[in-house]
Amino acid sequence: MANFKPAKINRQNPEPLADAIPLFVRVHGLGKGLASHLVFDAWDEITGAAQYSVNKFFRDGVLSVTISSSVARSRLLFQLDVIKDGINKSLKNSESAKMFGLGEIEVKTIKLR
Repeated sequence: MANFKPAKINRQNPEPLADAIPLFVRVHGLGKGLASHLVFDAWDEITGAAQYSVNKFFRDGVLSVTISSSVARSRLLFQLDVIKDGINKSLKNSESAKMFGLGEIEVKTIKLR
């Protein structure tokens, strides 16, 4: 097991929680995972195809989704630009992204398999 040393609390100069959370996310390298989950949640919400989305992967602005239904996949293929715009709008307005200090998250391309 890795050696974990809890951070010492400086009670003289307390930090607001709004500053501590983004620092915690950055120090522990949680940003990419949190960003991916925000993208996946936006995909499920915008498309309504969560039940057919077997595998999702997000990296470098590319969202890859494996769809289990050929009918659902063909319907989604015709709407990729609208879906991408909806996801990006949802991410831009995301309070979670702001709270965790994730900055700008953008889906540039969607690939369906």
